[in-house]
Amino acid sequence: MNVGSQGSQALEHLPTLISLIPPETLAIILQFVAQNDELNSHILLDLAIVCRKWRDTVYSHPQFWTNYRCSTYSPTSGARSEGLVPHLQRWFKRAGTLPLTLKLTITPTHPTPEELPALTSFLIGTTRWHSLHLKLVADSEIGRADTGLWLNSLFSAVGEALREDGSSPWEALQQLEVEARDVRLQEFIRLPFATIAPNLRELKISLPQIPNAYQLVEGFVNPKKLRCLEIDALINWKDEILPTFYYHTLAQATNLKSLKVLDRYRHLELFDLNFSETVSSFPVFNRTLTTLALHDNRATRHCLQNLSLPSLTSLSFISSTNELELDISLSLSTAVGRLVAQSDCKIKHIRLENTPKLLSVCVRLLQLLTTLESLELHLPSRPFWQSLLLLKRMLVQTLNDDKPILPNLISLSVSLSSPIIGEIKKAFADFVEHPSRWPASEKGDAVSLPEDV
Repeated sequence: MNVGSQGSQALEHLPTLISLIPPETLAIILQFVAQNDELNSHILLDLAIVCRKWRDTVYSHPQFWTNYRCSTYSPTSGARSEGLVPHLQRWFKRAGTLPLTLKLTITPTHPTPEELPALTSFLIGTTRWHSLHLKLVADSEIGRADTGLWLNSLFSAVGEALREDGSSPWEALQQLEVEARDVRLQEFIRLPFATIAPNLRELKISLPQIPNAYQLVEGFVNPKKLRCLEIDALINWKDEILPTFYYHTLAQATNLKSLKVLDRYRHLELFDLNFSETVSSFPVFNRTLTTLALHDNRATRHCLQNLSLPSLTSLSFISSTNELELDISLSLSTAVGRLVAQSDCKIKHIRLENTPKLLSVCVRLLQLLTTLESLELHLPSRPFWQSLLLLKRMLVQTLNDDKPILPNLISLSVSLSSPIIGEIKKAFADFVEHPSRWPASEKGDAVSLPEDV
């Protein structure tokens, strides 16, 4: 159909579809784009210059300015021109009285040593933090110890800023994540979160090490508020601190949903002490925990068999490839078996990374988890035959009418530190493609799997 000149001019003045969207709906759409975690927050400023309506929408809704993500390695143009702290102050001022979220990556060169005190003052002086994520990046060629020192000074400064009524500047803080795994720490890191952030619901810390493990049971975190706790650090456990930490945390954190502790502890010490001060009876009971991830070692296995976790559905055990099986007297399968028996829980998901070391223990572990629906195996590439034999044993056990393995399995993931080829790939395919492995369809046929399994 031909459109005359008058018709063409009329079409040019018709409003576009997006211009017809009400401001409230447009604000929801733009906020979804602006808060994409893959993007830096300066995308919000890009949206504001598209047109006048978008600009008015962005600047008239305070919720757009409650969240800021920035790497100081590549700061936004505003942070470069006026400095990081003045830029953050101006940004969050537009959020009015709403709770604030900051995700900041600190690099070896930015902020400068002269800017760090101003950043500390800003983080303490702002009392509406809901979520803080501080990531400290190390550079092997640019040795910088002051970022590690700054982290310690930040926590100390928050403690020193307690008000006369005992409340903290971070009283409203509910989520705190600290990533500093590769940063050099020249002194003991202090973690007084029970005092400086008493209402934390989610705490995730990743550090090179925690030399003083005593602070993990004294003033570490308020267990009553906690929903999620993750610690990834080499922990120098002393005396009875390791079991005390687990028993104290699980007994008192009555709202805890997820616990992950990767302590990389490799010693053989066991603790047989009186825990009457923190634990009235065994097994230690926690009604709410659903997800538990641990570094597999002798001490954590002994702790496991003293727990009752009826809501537990997900388990993860992680070990390094060069660790040996250190305790055959209490295997992982035995410890998990006792945990499941006294908890009466139904494990739906398990992740095993480089553990158990013994093939027979791994098979026994999978045999007892009859409710398992999802299995993740991260197998060592060496010795090669160990991973191959495990998959073959799983296939053989599948056909065992007396003790079938994984009868309710829905998802299986297998990964190696090297490409899965040759015999390993065939063993995996044989297991997942076996007709008895998966539920039948309505027609009675076995479920077909993709060719590129």
